[in-house]
Amino acid sequence: MPDDQLFQYDSAELQASSVEQLQKLGTLIRRNPRATFSIEGYTDAFGSYEYNLDLSQRRADSVKNYLVGAMGINSEQIQTRGYGATKFLVPPRPVMDPAMEQAEIARQQPNRRVVIVVHTSGE
Repeated sequence: MPDDQLFQYDSAELQASSVEQLQKLGTLIRRNPRATFSIEGYTDAFGSYEYNLDLSQRRADSVKNYLVGAMGINSEQIQTRGYGATKFLVPPRPVMDPAMEQAEIARQQPNRRVVIVVHTSGE
């Protein structure tokens, strides 16, 4: 899903701008009642391993909770998993100068994402 609309830095709260994309996803799930879906959460490189693993799980759960709660999707169709600070879309750079930290946080926005994997009955 588009990375710039779901989560702010250090947050698992869905942004208001994510609703349209999540509604499209919900429609896709409704059209495929026999398919199952995995929601994979990811973070940027800031924070400890444990913290990022937890944050990425909370991000995946936030998406599932929206789909189940707001759209009535069957929770049995959706599995979630947090992967933490792995599989970067934008490789992190070391921040030597504290004045550059905000720029690096902004640069790593694409890493704060969820990935949706569709599993059909043949998989």
